[in-house]
Amino acid sequence: METVKTYIGEDNTVTIRCAACGRKKTIDAVEYKTANRELTVKCQCGHSFSVAFEWRKFYRKQVALAGEYIKDKGSDQEVGEMVVEDIRWDGIVLENLGMGGLAFQTNNKNSLKKGDIIHVTFTLDDVRKSPITRNVVVKSVNGRVVRAEFCDNQPGRALMFYMMA
Repeated sequence: METVKTYIGEDNTVTIRCAACGRKKTIDAVEYKTANRELTVKCQCGHSFSVAFEWRKFYRKQVALAGEYIKDKGSDQEVGEMVVEDIRWDGIVLENLGMGGLAFQTNNKNSLKKGDIIHVTFTLDDVRKSPITRNVVVKSVNGRVVRAEFCDNQPGRALMFYMMA
């Protein structure tokens, strides 16, 4: 059965479109937020398919990029290497680079915790090999897997073009 990925609008609604006949239906997606990520839909034309809801504000791109992070809190400084790549975590694949943040795996054990503000640097695999240097706030840590959000809302030209490619 095919799965269609759909992004939730700001008003928590989603428009589901049947690939077979083109019929559309807009539903309130709030009731599905805590449920399974996929919903099986049967259109009036008889076509069945799965719909996967995406609650993130921004699209995430699958990448495999090397970089480093720096946690600098006075004498509690930590510098480490990281890999921004597809990481399986709690049964889902994190598509790890987006306009709003990233997920990465540290090469070694780390002391990062939720709320830490760290500095990340990595190079995009675009034609220009664009360097990205950003401050991020750690949203969650599971062993060596770290999910973080960019501190500012200015993704920069290189990252914007990279995400569109």
